Amino acid sequence: MPKHHTTMQFMKEFNCIGSDCELNCCNGWTVSVSESEVQDIDDTLKKIPSLHQTTNDVIALKNAKHHLKVHSNGDCAFQCANGLCDLQAKAGEASLPYVCATYPRQIHQHGDRFELSGMTSCPEITRKLLFSPNATRRVSAEKELFPRYVPNSATANPDEAPWTQYLDDIRNLALEMLQLPYPIAHRLFLLTELTRRLNTVLTPTTQVASETTITRALGPLLDVKNLTATHEHLATLGWTAEHVFSVPLNLIAIRTIASTKARSEHTRELFAAICTADNLDLDDIEVTAAKLWPNHIRRSAMLHAQHDSRLDQFHTRYAEHYWFHEVYTSHTSLNAHMSRLLLLLAAQRILVVNHPELSVKLDAGMSVPLELLDRVQVEAVANLSRNMEHNRTLNRLISAVASDGAYTHTQRLCFL
Repeated sequence: MPKHHTTMQFMKEFNCIGSDCELNCCNGWTVSVSESEVQDIDDTLKKIPSLHQTTNDVIALKNAKHHLKVHSNGDCAFQCANGLCDLQAKAGEASLPYVCATYPRQIHQHGDRFELSGMTSCPEITRKLLFSPNATRRVSAEKELFPRYVPNSATANPDEAPWTQYLDDIRNLALEMLQLPYPIAHRLFLLTELTRRLNTVLTPTTQVASETTITRALGPLLDVKNLTATHEHLATLGWTAEHVFSVPLNLIAIRTIASTKARSEHTRELFAAICTADNLDLDDIEVTAAKLWPNHIRRSAMLHAQHDSRLDQFHTRYAEHYWFHEVYTSHTSLNAHMSRLLLLLAAQRILVVNHPELSVKLDAGMSVPLELLDRVQVEAVANLSRNMEHNRTLNRLISAVASDGAYTHTQRLCFL
């Protein structure tokens, strides 16, 4: 049994806000249920006639797997008019399938340790992450915080191969680099260098990788003089990311405009509003990227001039949480792990900087109220996360940009 329990500070402050939530977790998901859970739900429906449902009303079978049925608008078959769960209301939390009972919490087991993190597809998780004091400070956690005390995922054989043996060391190093006193773009670039250098000596198939080998790979990068020199060099480059701007824009467009799934609705509406406001053609993303880029870079500079420290806080906390929540061993390589973070951050920036409520003020030379920026950032992160958490398109893009040959171009995503 696990001996240690770890989380980030904001998770100890999280509580579901129920019907007050702007992005209901009973809409837009495909919730899988096990054979035993199907039987439990069947028993519960028979015991509680007031649920007015049969098992056939709420459970579907597709490709030999069971899942909760959803209506045409994406609502779960158990959802009440107030957005809450009828099953939970009448039969209690214990009646819920595992997925419903644990969301938006995630439990990862690494050796004798349980780690609790949160899924940013939940707006309240995102709010706590972005705004709570000391949100990303790692702290010990009470066993009671872990729902049902069963992990969602686990590190396979954590002490049997270098790929998993060094998880704590590499993650700690990444989190330390995110606290360096440089602009967030420079810190992200240094992280891409860290993963690029490690990628030459550490992969899932690596059989032997001594600490000496890893130290030799990272040594020049981590030298304080070299860190400072890199930061100063980046500051003089004025490096833009114009030629990779279409990559995260395609990511948003493919998943929101082309998709007809209900879970894409909110992001689709937001991106469509951005395109309408800037008179952009959704049928040609390359042309759209070329037209949006000058607006994006101008608005981004103006927004940073007004709220640089707040934007730094957003991106730093999201990146810190990502390195804690997204265990790199779940990816095919360290480059892929870092590429996913950069693509998600870049897509978030596009949605925030060009959000119609912000862009109209920025284009008019007006100040953006902090409360508006905060609300838009939560909206962008939560909606994008909901669309991307199980996104095969994102995985294909990662494979394309994380290759050794393309990775230097990927680094420019840091500067979007």
